[in-house]
Amino acid sequence: MLHALISLSLISVIILKVNCCGETLRRVCYYTSWGGIKPLPQHCTHVVHSFAKMENGVLDGVWSNPLKELKKDNPELKLMVAVGGWGFGVTKMTEMLKDESSRKKFVDHSVGFLRKFDFDGLDLDFEYPGINMTESNRFSPPEDKQRFTLLIKELREKFDSESTDGNRLLLSAALGCRKPDIDNGYEIDKISQYLDFLNLMSYDLRGSMDEFASHHSALYPGSYEEGEQKVFNLDWVVNYFISNGAPPEKLNLGLAMYGKSFIWNSDTRMIGGPAKFGDFVSYKQICGYLNSKWKRVWVEDQQVPFIFQGNIMIGYDDPQSLGIKLNYTLQRGLGGILIWSVDQDDNTGYACNDGKFPLMTKVYETIKDEKIVCTTTPKLTTKPVQSTTNRTKFITPSWRKTSKFLPKDYRGTRYGIGGANNCLKGPRLAQFFMLLFFAFVLF
Repeated sequence: MLHALISLSLISVIILKVNCCGETLRRVCYYTSWGGIKPLPQHCTHVVHSFAKMENGVLDGVWSNPLKELKKDNPELKLMVAVGGWGFGVTKMTEMLKDESSRKKFVDHSVGFLRKFDFDGLDLDFEYPGINMTESNRFSPPEDKQRFTLLIKELREKFDSESTDGNRLLLSAALGCRKPDIDNGYEIDKISQYLDFLNLMSYDLRGSMDEFASHHSALYPGSYEEGEQKVFNLDWVVNYFISNGAPPEKLNLGLAMYGKSFIWNSDTRMIGGPAKFGDFVSYKQICGYLNSKWKRVWVEDQQVPFIFQGNIMIGYDDPQSLGIKLNYTLQRGLGGILIWSVDQDDNTGYACNDGKFPLMTKVYETIKDEKIVCTTTPKLTTKPVQSTTNRTKFITPSWRKTSKFLPKDYRGTRYGIGGANNCLKGPRLAQFFMLLFFAFVLF
């Protein structure tokens, strides 16, 4: 009996030490149930169904696997399901994490749930352990940071012991990338031991908390950013995870198929100029604006574009900036990328006039033949030191005094539950009163 236990322990240790070196670079694509747009099978190595729910402390809210047909054209494709998301909140997560028995209930049920619906693994997308946002009614106690590590460890051990035919369930986590979320939520070195890969949500780095126009997924810091502001970029995120114990080959760099808008509130209309946050805008919508009178500007120091019209700017990624980020992924020896989300690319090919899924096609064609390379001494930076002068192509055009506002479909949403901020409330209210006035005059 003792010999069997020792053998089982050794097998578990060996499984944990197995690495992904030499495998195809990961292309993890997130499919959203509200978007309902499936990727082309060859574009992805993993497709993650978002999101499962939790009821009574266990996985729920999924009644079938809508992705199974994708394996007909790509038998090597791995299908996973994610639990969580921003709309999920943290209350149910905290309740499940609170003690060993509640975690065991979740862990034991997860195996049967994944096998029942033919999923190859589970992605944990709890946003975020240790968060304290009283204004959003989100509170997770500081202890959830260590409890989240325990959950990951217990899932890993359960998945490994359950696998009898080599068909081991995968385990990953989508991780917040703003410094407070990282510091309060993750024991990076520990969870990296148990996760097959870490999905870095290296977007949404800018948004409603900012009072100036900025890009939510810049590769490098901007010359307008100083001190603590220099942490809101992908290069800082990657360096921080690596320096805290994450193997580069386990990191997937997050790529956004959407942009975020800001509304300039002064005549200083440039990146870094005073502004308030607007909303999320899908790439297919952005292509529509590019086909009208919107102008595109390349931000040299951050290696990303934005478009503008009137007092509105939208920072986003296009094939040019994605190509740079993909090269960065290879240079840093990362394990792959993640795409959030499939439905926000141009799935028809009509909006961008660049074929179906132009951004995902760019990703596929750039890294489809690349392999994961592991290094023992990862570099913590790849960007050469540059002068901060004249690195960003600022714009200061002459503006008309009248404001212009985006079409109604501008108010998109990343999460399918309504926009983050309705920055167009003011003008719509004015329109409402004007309609009332004309109705009174005419009738």
